[in-house]
Order: sequence, then structure tokens, then C-alpha cells
Amino acid sequence: MFTIDREIKESGIKEKYNLENKRILLYVSRLSPENHTIKVIKSFKNINKRIPDAHLVLVGSDSPLTRHVKNIVKKEKYKDKYLILEPFLTRIS
Repeated sequence: MFTIDREIKESGIKEKYNLENKRILLYVSRLSPENHTIKVIKSFKNINKRIPDAHLVLVGSDSPLTRHVKNIVKKEKYKDKYLILEPFLTRIS
């Protein structure tokens, strides 16, 4: 079971991250090798060539791969096309 740590309002998120009127590819998963997070980031380059207003939004729980993912995104030519949101959920034991 999961619970939402903080209130999430749909209105305001696009404005906060300057995503209004932009196409969004949303990736929601734990940032891990078995979920192919790095492949998704690298594949997005091809999508962005065809759809210049596309943005990749990554939402996932923190993992050992998170720092590596952030470093890869920082090195991307169009790093402003990527957004990594911190996790909104916490597991309840």
C-alpha cells in the first residue's frame, strides 16, 4: 500500500515546470536498470528530433541509479527537455 506524501494539484504542475502547451512523455517507474531507465533517456533523443516540443518527465522512487540518471541528463545536449520529479509516494509497512 502507498500513501501520497504531499498534496498534488494537476493545475500548477505544468506552470511550475514551464510545460504548458508542450507534449509530455511521462515515465513513471523506479529508476533502475531492470526498468530500462537509461534506455528511455537515450531513446528520447530520437523522439525529440521528430517532436521538438516534447519533454520527458521521469517520476520514480529514489534508487542507487538515481544519481547516475541525473548525471546522464545533465550531459544531454537538450537537458532542458528532461525533468526528474522526486517521488510522491511512500510505502506503508
